[in-house]
Amino acid sequence: MLKIIPKKNNTAAEIFCDLKKINSKDLKKIKKTLNNFGMIYFRKQNLSSKNYLNFAKKFGKLADYPRLKGLSSKYSKITVVQRKKTDRGPSFGEQFHTDSIYTKKPPKFTMLLSKIVPRKGVANTEFSSQYLAYENLPKSIKKKIKYLTAF
Repeated sequence: MLKIIPKKNNTAAEIFCDLKKINSKDLKKIKKTLNNFGMIYFRKQNLSSKNYLNFAKKFGKLADYPRLKGLSSKYSKITVVQRKKTDRGPSFGEQFHTDSIYTKKPPKFTMLLSKIVPRKGVANTEFSSQYLAYENLPKSIKKKIKYLTAF
C-alpha cells in the first residue's frame, strides 16, 4: 500500500512503500505522482543493485553515461558518485546542475540511491523545479522568453 505526502511548495512528494513489493497499480500511482510533482523520493529502501535496476527499467530505457564509470561490468548502468575523505576540491556534481544535460538526448528521469546518508546539514542534495520557477515569473518576462530556444 502506498502513502503519498506532497512536500513544501509542491516541489516533490514522499512516497512510503517497499519498492521491492510494488504491483502494477502501485507503479501507476508512482508514475502519476512523479509526473505531477517532477520529483519523488522514498526513504529506508533496502535495494540491491538488481532491485534498483529493475525499478529503474519500469520508467524506460536506461541511459549511457560516457563520462562516468559503472559500478561493475554486470551493473554498468549504475554510476557511483562517492566523496572519499582523501578527496580535495569540489566533488562531482557538487555545484548546481541538471543531470545529464551534456548528453545528446538526456533521459526524462534520473535516479539517485544513497547508501550512506550524511547527517542533516552536511552534503545535502537539494532540488528545484524549473516548471514552478517559470510559473512564478511575471507575465512580462514570460512574454519576452516565450519563443526563445537554447542549444
